[in-house]
Amino acid sequence: MACCILAAFLIAQVMATLQRWGMFWGIVAVPEGEVVETAYSTVQAWLRRPRVRLAVAVVALVELGGVANWVYFYHGAHFYRIADETLSAVQGERVVYVGICGPGGEDRMVRVVLADRGSSSG
Repeated sequence: MACCILAAFLIAQVMATLQRWGMFWGIVAVPEGEVVETAYSTVQAWLRRPRVRLAVAVVALVELGGVANWVYFYHGAHFYRIADETLSAVQGERVVYVGICGPGGEDRMVRVVLADRGSSSG
């Protein structure tokens, strides 16, 4: 009998903790008249301080710079090829990039402009 009462108290404690966490993260409605600290109010309180705002801005800029650097170095050539193929299609050309294994085993991309077989130039 005592173990059942203890289990009921433990379950009630766990449920109360989950309810408080839910209120903090904003996924459980706060009962009327009750004042609770939420994630939004905590962040808002932190951002009232000028040094914290400056630190958040600096971290965001460093992150943005890192992501931009990563995109440029690892995807820049790919984005350039997509833009070139699209612009060429708008201008009436058909451009294809072909991967070629060069001397020494390095991979190179070659831009090839394809001509229509049925068209006569000139």
